[in-house]
Amino acid sequence: MSVFGGRPHHNIWSLGFRRIPDEKIGNKFNALCLICQKVLKNTSAERLKSHRNMCLYCDGSNKTKSSSLTSSESSITHLKADRNERKKIKGNSFDSQEFEDDPDNCLEPNINTSNRTFGLAVEPSKNLEHDPSQKYDSTISICSSDDFSILPSELNLNTPQSYVLVENDEIQSSQSTDLGFEKSSSSSSNKICNITKTKNTGLGPLKQFCDQITPAQIDICNIMLAKLFFGCNIPFSVVDSMHFKNFCKALRPSYKPPSRKVLSGRLLNDVHSKLCENKKFRLSSALLIDGWKNENANTKNVACMLHAATGETLFLESFDFTGISETGTELAKIVEVCVTLAKEKYNTEIYAVITDNAANMMKMGRLASIWHLTCNSHTGNLLAKDLVASRISSQVKQVLKEFHGPDLEKELVKNGGFRIQLPCDTRWCSYRDSFVNLQKNLPAMKKILVDGDYKIDNSIKQLLIDEIFIKNVSDSVILFDPICQLINKCQSSTTNIADAAELWLTLTLPDDFKNNKTFSNSLNKRKDNALSEFSLTANFLHPIYQGLKFSQDSNNKSHVDIVEHFLLSTLSDEGLNSLHEYKLKSGIFGILFEKQQLTPGAFWSLAKNKHQDLSNMAEKLLNLPASTAQLERIFSNWSYVHNPLRNRLEGERSKKLLGVYYALKIEEKHINSTKDY
Repeated sequence: MSVFGGRPHHNIWSLGFRRIPDEKIGNKFNALCLICQKVLKNTSAERLKSHRNMCLYCDGSNKTKSSSLTSSESSITHLKADRNERKKIKGNSFDSQEFEDDPDNCLEPNINTSNRTFGLAVEPSKNLEHDPSQKYDSTISICSSDDFSILPSELNLNTPQSYVLVENDEIQSSQSTDLGFEKSSSSSSNKICNITKTKNTGLGPLKQFCDQITPAQIDICNIMLAKLFFGCNIPFSVVDSMHFKNFCKALRPSYKPPSRKVLSGRLLNDVHSKLCENKKFRLSSALLIDGWKNENANTKNVACMLHAATGETLFLESFDFTGISETGTELAKIVEVCVTLAKEKYNTEIYAVITDNAANMMKMGRLASIWHLTCNSHTGNLLAKDLVASRISSQVKQVLKEFHGPDLEKELVKNGGFRIQLPCDTRWCSYRDSFVNLQKNLPAMKKILVDGDYKIDNSIKQLLIDEIFIKNVSDSVILFDPICQLINKCQSSTTNIADAAELWLTLTLPDDFKNNKTFSNSLNKRKDNALSEFSLTANFLHPIYQGLKFSQDSNNKSHVDIVEHFLLSTLSDEGLNSLHEYKLKSGIFGILFEKQQLTPGAFWSLAKNKHQDLSNMAEKLLNLPASTAQLERIFSNWSYVHNPLRNRLEGERSKKLLGVYYALKIEEKHINSTKDY
């Protein structure tokens, strides 16, 4: 049953209409408008909606309006006055399919009658009864449930008050029967027609249903949406998906997401300009440079990034070297371009460049006009390869590949083993990880051999039962461990070259290998490459290390002599006097050395007022990162952004996406670390 009696055919009856029997035709019902008291014989949804528009908005041409409605003229006048303004709102329609064909678009938008309280305020002259012949002398206004102040049980229908006829799911059926109204038989829920006291508020409360959005809010939503797509690496095609549009409409009906072209064009440029171009950076920074082959685009690139004193990083630029030889001369030109570019875009001075140990990079370092350092993690990885025989590494790789198939690997895990980890030439410590993986899987591998359920190559079977091979694997892991610890520590963005020098100075071979001349020569050679004049000087100027572990290199050169030669050729006369006081620990240095908990940054910041030249030198050296691991992470991110499914990305757009992606990841990491703190 509907709230007005009879079997409902549509939901328009709940908007202020009552079904009454036709006086001439007994089995027919007419519609009584509770606002203007007009009886409508045509009770179709379109006719009732059209009448409601006329009743609420048209001028006083309705001849059925009773003169007793004068007390409600103020509220109806408000409805008329707002008509023109409300027509300007795009998409004025009810949030229901029954209202989508409204020809005048005059009804209140976004009203969902299933979960909102909607009604008509009436001031009856006597008790309301289900009597079709009853005439009403009432005051009409429209209000919402937000204005309800009293319960229906407190009403006195004989008192000339303003009441509202509402549909409310929360009112119990006992309350409705006391007032003489029947339950609704709506398929969605049992709604009870009830009467509640309220104020005559006119159209004001209904404005809350109208979702409007300003151009400024649209811009904010577009930028947030763009950051979501770029930061989570979501394909641009998703923005054109019907499901995504429906999701946005559910969140904010008035917001229309941008097209794929706008997202990948203007919005990408805006976000890139904000995050990567108009960004403040430190006055001095180091340049990290390395080459990379983008297999998805089939191009060779030389990527460059900035590293500031605080550990802050920023992707600077990428240069396409496809078809160009990566010679030391060409790379030296790239360095000069980066120095100029960093000064123009971020007002930062590049004073050092850090690369790997490749021959072309070493030649570039000799040609460059700034300091050149090598990556300590890369040097450690080369040392690990020197100490382990290639024959052993090849055999370990063969065994792991044999069990890398889906069937054998599953059986391996089933017998208590672990998934296979193959070594990778481009990943540091991967050889050590593969050796450890073989050690852990040996019991499960031998069990599979004994069971004989799988066919395994005879050479692999011989290796698994060869005690000498197993011992060589175990010895290699012992030899790998201290070197991999150095590599992993140097990969951290907070490790500087002074820390790396301390790690190299304390690195020794395990006791079982100290007498091996081949191993000792390899270790000394890599140490000499890592302990450059820059690393040793940084270690000497570190207030905790102070160069206390200095010795001689393999060429019998004293580390102290190397540091003094560098400082004598670099510092001014004032700086050399400051160096003398630093070595004697006199003046302000004596006071600062007593504060043993001071960090290097705080130490030299306090000494800067009296020893500016030496302090500037110390700060520059102590702010240099120990490795190019952060640049390696850029390559990993790039392969993730420019993946095989997005191989049609252009080079320029790919670089912008990478810059934005990396900047958003750094920003997210900083926010999360701040919250944890």
